[in-house]
Amino acid sequence: MIYTESEQKEHIREIQYYLYSISSFNSMIPEVIPDGFYNQQTQDAVLAFQKYYNIPQSGEVDKLTWDTIVAVYKGYFINTPEMVDVYPSVDFVIRPGQDRHLIYTLQVMLSAAAQQFSNLPDVPVTGEYDKATSDAVKRIQYLSLLPVTGEVDKFTWNFVVKLFNYIQQKKAVAAPVVQRNRPGDSTERIPTAF
Repeated sequence: MIYTESEQKEHIREIQYYLYSISSFNSMIPEVIPDGFYNQQTQDAVLAFQKYYNIPQSGEVDKLTWDTIVAVYKGYFINTPEMVDVYPSVDFVIRPGQDRHLIYTLQVMLSAAAQQFSNLPDVPVTGEYDKATSDAVKRIQYLSLLPVTGEVDKFTWNFVVKLFNYIQQKKAVAAPVVQRNRPGDSTERIPTAF
């Protein structure tokens, strides 16, 4: 694959942007204007960055320098908390009677959903997969048109997580809802904007 001059300028501009942004927090890194040209100003900023972060000083952006610049930039500007991956595996199923730390997480999400949607039952957070938890799971499965088993497989887990994330990041505008047409239950609504 040919690396075009346009692509090269874009990558240089990107590294200059990161360095410019970092310099606003760290006065040891000189300000560089993101113009897409690897000039003396850019080389000086790279050298200062390498010196400050104890990277071999070459004035060139090798993989270590690139990765460090990106990590420092993200540390200053992205501040995204690390995600917790709690679901054990794609084949795992949470069943009634289980007592695990994972059940607490499930119950917290179900409880949050019940506080937001009146057609979902509240669930006490006990850490035990009890009848209340099973009933809430069945209700979620019913409303989301998943197989109603009362067990939490990856599909039910993913739906509950998406519902919880929706609740946590709710927009100022109400989410559109869809009416689920199950026989004998034509008034149930569940958000579809996630």
